[in-house]
Amino acid sequence: MKKFHAMLAFMLLLSFINISVQSESGIVAGPYLQNLTENSVTIMWITEEKTEKNVVYWGEELENMVEENEKGRIHAVTIDLLEENTTYLYEVESDGARSKTYSFHTLPTEGKINFIVYGDSRGVWDGWRNASRVAKAMEGKANVVITTGDMVRNGGNEGEWLDFIEISKFMHNSSLYPCVGNHDLPYSIFQKYFPLPGNEGWYSFDYGCAHFTIMDVCSPLNIPKILWLIHDLRSDASWKFVIFHYPPYSSGEHGSTEILRLLTPFFDIMSVDMVFNGHDHDYEHVEAGGTTFIVTGGGGAPLYDVGSSPWTIFSASSYHYCLVEATSRHLHFSAITPDGEVLEEFEMEK
Repeated sequence: MKKFHAMLAFMLLLSFINISVQSESGIVAGPYLQNLTENSVTIMWITEEKTEKNVVYWGEELENMVEENEKGRIHAVTIDLLEENTTYLYEVESDGARSKTYSFHTLPTEGKINFIVYGDSRGVWDGWRNASRVAKAMEGKANVVITTGDMVRNGGNEGEWLDFIEISKFMHNSSLYPCVGNHDLPYSIFQKYFPLPGNEGWYSFDYGCAHFTIMDVCSPLNIPKILWLIHDLRSDASWKFVIFHYPPYSSGEHGSTEILRLLTPFFDIMSVDMVFNGHDHDYEHVEAGGTTFIVTGGGGAPLYDVGSSPWTIFSASSYHYCLVEATSRHLHFSAITPDGEVLEEFEMEK
């Protein structure tokens, strides 16, 4: 009997060790999409420990395979030469740990587009409860999601980044284009999880009839950055959108970053249609000069009270995301709560 008990204990120990090893080598975050364009995408995922064989299976029927060249914990595989406006399936695998099947839809170069902008998830304070609600509500609503920053509270804490990626399940099927916020620093950590165009702080991309310009205002503006911005906004796209973290106009707790209002005449001259900001944990629609400014900081962080100023069209202290649908001549904007209530909506015409 004693031998039996000893053997049983040994088998249970082996089982425990086996479970532990499988867990440590498994996928702990992702897979998620980056840099989705009309003909390419980068697929990323994170494993508990370094893995030797890391593969993406993809195609309209998962008929193709690409193996990652580098070995590590943070994995990235870029697939190009894709057909535009086409749906593809994909799965990832690391040392035998395989994900579920997800999909992405390459961007169109013409016709109707849709995208989401939101910010300030920072879900540590309530165990990511409200950030999860907002992220869940966004699933399946758009191919492209842009954040105005402050995805986490402490950008130097890897666990918070893993939590953000894990609760943001929309990233399985939608490409996230993030703007860095003050809480997302340091850059060295931020850049590990988001391999973005350009220098990753200042970059741009096109999506159908729209041009998107992402600015890092957590570091000082200088002449080279302004020259880059002038060149970038010369785009002939029907719609121009600019995204950066600190709001030039805000009636919330942090208030306006007034130095950034120096950019308002420049945005008017360059025919920027809409500027999206975060930092204040609320929603506010502002009209200043000839440009629409949207503060969208209701992604999950503790809400702030928000008032009204002479340039305020509408404001609300509420969790939300912003959904934009556009053709080359018409735009429909909605600010939507996790429960589906429309806080505000408006139209713009060209």
